[in-house]
Amino acid sequence: MEKKLSNKQSEVIKLLQKQKIRDVKDLESYKLSECHPNSAGIDLGSKELYLALNPAIAAKLGISIVHRFETFTNDLLLCKDLLLSCGIKTVAMESTSVYWTTICFVLEEAGIEVCLVNPKKFLFVCV
Repeated sequence: MEKKLSNKQSEVIKLLQKQKIRDVKDLESYKLSECHPNSAGIDLGSKELYLALNPAIAAKLGISIVHRFETFTNDLLLCKDLLLSCGIKTVAMESTSVYWTTICFVLEEAGIEVCLVNPKKFLFVCV
């Protein structure tokens, strides 16, 4: 088990270095997918939103990790349906302007916990 975890950590570090995202010195403190395995992230805009699923869930279901939706009600409902079909229980999203309010209401009605994230201060607030 320890060897498998070590191999997985080295794979993740190689991928992060290849993508030049950040230098992860202590991978133990970077475990969002393990702490919240049924979570997703949403990047909001005025005309569209991007949904990022946990890669393990996406791979298991054979779907893409990132999905794009427009901000019309029908698309927001499709986004909610996708989250529910993937077993997502928590969603983190940035709190840009007022764009987050509509999708927040849609997700909360479906029983999905919404956490607003201030990207400048990395402040998490669960609604």
